[in-house]
Amino acid sequence: QNWHKKLRSVLQNCLRMAVCDVDQAVFYHSEHGKLIAMGVHVDDLTIVASAGLMDDVKANLQKDFELTDEGEIHWILGFAVERDREARTLSLSQISYIESILRRYNLEDV
Repeated sequence: QNWHKKLRSVLQNCLRMAVCDVDQAVFYHSEHGKLIAMGVHVDDLTIVASAGLMDDVKANLQKDFELTDEGEIHWILGFAVERDREARTLSLSQISYIESILRRYNLEDV
């Protein structure tokens, strides 16, 4: 709880991010056509930022927190994330979850 209060304070005061009206775990800042959006799950942050902003966001967060950068996202909350930069697409999949259900009920061959 204290960690989240500190995080919220840093995001709002240092990065000028607002809390999303419909989800208190989502923060965002938009200015001059550039966007920063951040989802918070326990102590994991998933950050989406317009070109050129990611390094600034990380540098500001490192002033107050010890960070571990896991690099480009491949998995989040049970979803596989696939990105095709050339085609400018992002795909989400729950194939692992679906396959585990099929295995559980011996339906792998359907």
